[in-house]
Amino acid sequence: MSRLPESCDVAIVGAGPGGSLAALRLRRAGHRVVLIDRARFPRRKVCGACVGPAALHLLEVEGLGERIRGLSGHPLRTMELRGPDGQAMIRLRGNLAISRLAFDQMLVAAAREAGVDFVDGCRVRIGVVADGGVDLETPQGSLRASVVVDAAGLSGAARSPQARRSTRVASDSRIGAGASFPANAFTLPEGILQMVVGAEGYVGLVRVEDGSVNVAAALDPAAVAAHGIGLTVERLLRDAGVALPERGPLERWRGTPALTWSPATVASERVFRIGDAAGYVEPFTGEGMAWALEGAHRVTPLVDAAVGGWHDGLIEEWSRLHARTVARRRRTCHLLARGLRHGMVVRCAIAAAARAPFLASPFIRVTSRPRTCSPLGGGSS
Repeated sequence: MSRLPESCDVAIVGAGPGGSLAALRLRRAGHRVVLIDRARFPRRKVCGACVGPAALHLLEVEGLGERIRGLSGHPLRTMELRGPDGQAMIRLRGNLAISRLAFDQMLVAAAREAGVDFVDGCRVRIGVVADGGVDLETPQGSLRASVVVDAAGLSGAARSPQARRSTRVASDSRIGAGASFPANAFTLPEGILQMVVGAEGYVGLVRVEDGSVNVAAALDPAAVAAHGIGLTVERLLRDAGVALPERGPLERWRGTPALTWSPATVASERVFRIGDAAGYVEPFTGEGMAWALEGAHRVTPLVDAAVGGWHDGLIEEWSRLHARTVARRRRTCHLLARGLRHGMVVRCAIAAAARAPFLASPFIRVTSRPRTCSPLGGGSS
């Protein structure tokens, strides 16, 4: 961990995939970058642990392909979609099962080796914008940055109370939950993503690089209030005929705030928001990490320009670009997630995929298509 400097060109709040990749790209472009996260690294994170083709393509473009392959993630070849009334096997292509513990640590390490100052275990709040910079407040003192990238995720830890109050949360939003189970807790083979859908939400199970089983869920808040996270997940598994775990989780269940929400704006004076901080929807398609990485890739040229000289047109530019790229794909995911709340839709979808698996191919292609992208500042790591 680095000491917090007094000033920098770019401060990035949140060291998830989007924040770390943005830090790496901006450091390669020659800027002094400080990457800050409130958690101590390495750390676990609620996530489906599936890195899809779009994310892998972006990592290759950034010269990180060898690093991602070095994590020894399991190739995912099949999605087993299960509901109370049946199941279907859907072929997957180009997906890897990698824990966020390993994935995020890999990206942070690449950023640090490039010269990014990394400060973990540090809570931060974006303060006032004045005199050509942004003041960030932390327990370690203040930091003056020319530009800030808010990649602080669903929690909104970086934002002021006023900014958090201006966010829009969907009235029917589910909450996220996750846990890691020991290798012998489930009989789930490597290479299979097991998705369980029911009335109270859905659960994804996958075996990651160290042999443990990552379990992530989007759950109805009323069910969690009545039964707790663990029992709600067990109810969904039992209803779909999935054997309950033979061991408890390695750590306690972790929850998230509402999954479907949007901020009032994805940019303000000298501040750009990416990843979950720029809005989110229920991640049934497993594209969450790709959205974060693409957001980092697309925002960094604007941040680069902002360091050279701020003008308010950058706010509108990022708003348009985000809406045309990342936000558009989120809307596709949102339509799917809403459809899966209806029992009849789930039954028909599973029955159709079981009889004719090729019917799922167009959906798989749309959600896994690599994005057009190019490096910023060159270099590889």
